[in-house]
Amino acid sequence: MSVPAIIYEDNWFAIVYKPCGLVSDQNLYVSTCLESWLVEYYKCQQSVRPKLMQRLDRPTSGILIVSKKKTATVPLQQMIEKRQIEKKYLALVEGIPAVEQQILNQFHIKDKENKKAVIALSSLSRQFQPVSLSYKILQSDSLFSLLEIDLITGKYHQIRAQLGSIGHPVAGDVMYGSKYPSGVSNGITLHAYKLSFLHPITNQKMHIEHFPLSKGLWEKYNTQWGGRLLG
Repeated sequence: MSVPAIIYEDNWFAIVYKPCGLVSDQNLYVSTCLESWLVEYYKCQQSVRPKLMQRLDRPTSGILIVSKKKTATVPLQQMIEKRQIEKKYLALVEGIPAVEQQILNQFHIKDKENKKAVIALSSLSRQFQPVSLSYKILQSDSLFSLLEIDLITGKYHQIRAQLGSIGHPVAGDVMYGSKYPSGVSNGITLHAYKLSFLHPITNQKMHIEHFPLSKGLWEKYNTQWGGRLLG
């Protein structure tokens, strides 16, 4: 497993890279997580109190926002709640979706017993919540398609479950129907690669990108598609 890294930072917040296989939050079942890594990273900076503002599933890689000071935490939280932070993902999925670009509007519920999400086309009960994402195909061949995904809502395993529900699971994501290994240690080919938002203090436009590491299917298709996959 690769290690986390700070991609960008200033006095108020940082953007951190989370590798596949690493849990975001501290909990009773893991000794190492992204939160504990951040505490260790900033331990010599007494003025910094890192607070992870976003989360990613354990097998997913990508970038996340970290507040460094209380003055940034509140506005960042408000921006997240108001969906003012644009998050885009890259996903290498099995097969070729029939529609090149579309919005998936479905309903979601968390199956706590099996630790997975269930997707339905209509609300089967009050527990089902509406979820949406949009995708477009960037590249494809007979086996896989590279999608850029705009996450409109943010629910448990949402991207993985929605893509699996239309028959195009993320490579390596056995839980949602994948039949092909990703070749990425402890991970699947889903990566949060772009964040766009207004700086919580200066109001400056921020656009931060970080592409998947060149491993497994990411590396194979980056070569096959002329080096356009990994930036």
